[in-house]
Amino acid sequence: MSQDYSPTPEWPEEESSKPLPFMTWVVGGLIVLAIALIAGTMLGSSLKGQPAPDFVGRNTNGDIIRLSDYRGKVVVLDFWATWCPPCVANVPTMKAFQEAHYEKGVEVIGISADMNVNVLADFEQTQMLNYPTVFEGAREIIDQYGVRAFPTLVVIDREGKVRRIGHHLDLDEAVRPLL
Repeated sequence: MSQDYSPTPEWPEEESSKPLPFMTWVVGGLIVLAIALIAGTMLGSSLKGQPAPDFVGRNTNGDIIRLSDYRGKVVVLDFWATWCPPCVANVPTMKAFQEAHYEKGVEVIGISADMNVNVLADFEQTQMLNYPTVFEGAREIIDQYGVRAFPTLVVIDREGKVRRIGHHLDLDEAVRPLL
């Protein structure tokens, strides 16, 4: 009895192996976006007007970064990661913002969700970041601030109170009244 042999068996196509229709992806994306916006709104309402939680962390060189050391300045916390495309796309904006507002008493502090110190250090050097980024202790700070999506920006006034928090803030508008 002779049988044809095929090195790759042919399986009948199952319903579950067919690609999802385009509209399913669109609707799913809109649901995820709505959840992120609601989470951002809830996050902002819980911290806005409250004293910013103090923290102590270290940058990639091991230097200490303590939020309370920045009292008297307007601080923008940038919660981000090198693996987050919108975060990486925002880096030039954050650098330009730091450069334009530093003399006015505004400081940007990055809080990185990266897991590998070498990846973050290489990124900082390649991108020539002009503001400090917390690496060691960042997970605790992310939890402390209730951050659930990246990037998230937190604007803190000179007295140490949270004034704005969100994912897509117009920083010039947010900081102008605090100068």
